[in-house]
Parts: sequence; structure tokens; C-alpha cells
Amino acid sequence: MYDENLSLITLEAGQDLSTKQFFCVSVAADGQIDPTGAGAVVEGILQNDPSAAGAAATVATAGISRV
Repeated sequence: MYDENLSLITLEAGQDLSTKQFFCVSVAADGQIDPTGAGAVVEGILQNDPSAAGAAATVATAGISRV
């Protein structure tokens, strides 16, 4: 695993993201993080694996991250 100079933010997960660690994520209209859909803008890379909606989701918004 390799990461470097990550800028991290923490937001709420919009759903169970326990299988989405290191996936591209986006901020939904409700302000929560969801996996990025086709054609959507990537906000960052999920760094942890929150298992429920409302749990803390750590997102890398800059730097080099595993994907």
C-alpha cells in the first residue's frame, strides 16, 4: 500500500461503505459521501471503511492514494 502527502477530510457516510475503501467518492446533495457514479465528479478517495450511514468517512482530497 502506498500513499503520500494526503490531505484528509472527514464527512458522514451516506450508506454502508465497508466494501468501498480506496474507491472514488462524491458528496451527495444531502452532504454525505457516496460512491461516485458514472459521469459524476470525484471529490476524493475513501480511506476508511465506515459500516453504516452517518458514520465518519475519511476522504483524501489531495496527494497520492491507493485506488
